[in-house]
Amino acid sequence: MGQETGNIGFAARRLENDIHEFTWTSPSRESVDVWMEYNDALYEVTDAENTLHFLHIIQTGNFPPLTYVVRKARQLQMKYPVQPDTRSALLFQSRFFGGFINTLSSMLNREGQDETRFFAIDERQEAIMWLLDNE
Repeated sequence: MGQETGNIGFAARRLENDIHEFTWTSPSRESVDVWMEYNDALYEVTDAENTLHFLHIIQTGNFPPLTYVVRKARQLQMKYPVQPDTRSALLFQSRFFGGFINTLSSMLNREGQDETRFFAIDERQEAIMWLLDNE
């Protein structure tokens, strides 16, 4: 089903429908680094006129340090001041993550260019349908 990368705590693969699926099983900084490396490679080869679709599956009870995530994401945004729009669906089991990730996405999303929506872990199909609906 396309390219796969992974390490302990994070795995990425490109699905047939061009969605980039990320599975988080660890809140480690190393997981964040691999995620950022994957995104860096994507931004390098993706035309800024396109939209990237991300499906995050969060299987960990914790989240990486917020300041670290924000710092790494900002570095990537500075490296690519012009980058594709994004649509990100996040599947998670805990309602606690909803508020936390909402705060994170409001800090990182570029207004009018990035969209993030949250789904329960059993709503994978609904999340994929939302990702592919670009209207």
